[in-house]
Amino acid sequence: MNQVIYLTCLWAFFALPPVVLCIRALWPKRMPWWLAAVLVSVLGWLLVNTTVHFYYAYFDDLLKPYGNHVPADLLHERCADGAKMIFALLFGWAYGLVCSVPWLLAYGAMQCAWRFRRR
Repeated sequence: MNQVIYLTCLWAFFALPPVVLCIRALWPKRMPWWLAAVLVSVLGWLLVNTTVHFYYAYFDDLLKPYGNHVPADLLHERCADGAKMIFALLFGWAYGLVCSVPWLLAYGAMQCAWRFRRR
């Protein structure tokens, strides 16, 4: 179950910027730019932290069959999780904004094309 939640949160994180920009394109008055940025930051932070949490819960599920005889390389990989968790907790809000940049460029290009077409 942890794997399903982990992958669902990961896909939701990657789907967040295009969904917010689609809402922005359809209803620009209801979705101002500041609200789009806040939604991507806050929901991105939530999804990143949930993804990291359930990734390590899934990893723990994979290690359970070994009991006390976990191979050293797997144990080392599990113990080296501090930076990922702390970085996601402190800077998870930035992940969403950084992942939005390519979508913002595509959105801007589509808006320019739409305005050019309307002339």
